[in-house]
Amino acid sequence: MAVSLIVLVTALVLGVLALILLRRRGPRTGPPAPPTRGADPASRGEGLGARLRGLLGGAPDEGAWRALEELLIRADVGPRTAARIVADLRERYRPGEDPAAALAREIEALLAGEDAALHLPEGRLGIVLVVGVNGSGKTTTIGKLAARLRTEGKRVALAASDTYRAAASEQLEVWAERAGA
Repeated sequence: MAVSLIVLVTALVLGVLALILLRRRGPRTGPPAPPTRGADPASRGEGLGARLRGLLGGAPDEGAWRALEELLIRADVGPRTAARIVADLRERYRPGEDPAAALAREIEALLAGEDAALHLPEGRLGIVLVVGVNGSGKTTTIGKLAARLRTEGKRVALAASDTYRAAASEQLEVWAERAGA
């Protein structure tokens, strides 16, 4: 249970980091929407970084912190983790610093404080559930984890579920073959 929770939280937080990094790419198609003063950044199709800057630019009020927590939850960060990230960020954030960079530091600190050891049960089946947003490295992480577990002498089976990305199952199969899973 603890392993699944750690993997789940890690995958979700990595997904948020991926979203922050992807904001630098800009919109995928078409020109950017013209700025609309006072409109919700999400309604303008802006990325996570732009939304953060819109919320925390200047001196954030109570509504901005609530909106940030909601934004994190919408980005697939669980409610408890989102609340913890916002509380920690709220303590350390100083007006004038880049909100996206500040959020990234909080997420890094959260991950650094977690127990990175993988605790699987001995003598019985252990399941590791890996979830996260597209492009966050789930399939590669699964492959590396399978290889590590095999080198520790464990029997490993990989299963794909709810994969809509083209060739995701095939990529997982390649990783399984490489790892001897």
